[in-house]
Amino acid sequence: PSQDSIPIENFMNIHDNINTINNSNNEKLIICVIDSTWSQSQSMAEIIPKHIPRVNINNMITGPSLFLNRQQSTKSKVSTIEAIAYALSGIGESNESVQLLIESLQLSVDALLNQGGRNTVYGNSFPST
Repeated sequence: PSQDSIPIENFMNIHDNINTINNSNNEKLIICVIDSTWSQSQSMAEIIPKHIPRVNINNMITGPSLFLNRQQSTKSKVSTIEAIAYALSGIGESNESVQLLIESLQLSVDALLNQGGRNTVYGNSFPST
């Protein structure tokens, strides 16, 4: 996240206040997610116009990434799908929707482990080939 980013929950409070001031509940919220390596995303973030708010999920991350197929350099870094799940949770999306994203990530991790002849870690089973 950029240094000028704010926690997504704080942004939602601002967004909700703007809707209240404008007497509107129809303001669309669009989230742009950069899916790349950390260094690539930093370069891409510079291209996004400065007037577009930057948010972060830093205070929502409670442990290491569930994406076990690639080692993260620090415990505060997560995969793109995890970041999206945290962001959706931060804007008030249902726990069920967020959990579906997490389960799809876990399925993907287990599938890659299974394809490599290793044991799964999230309990998903696959047919023998």
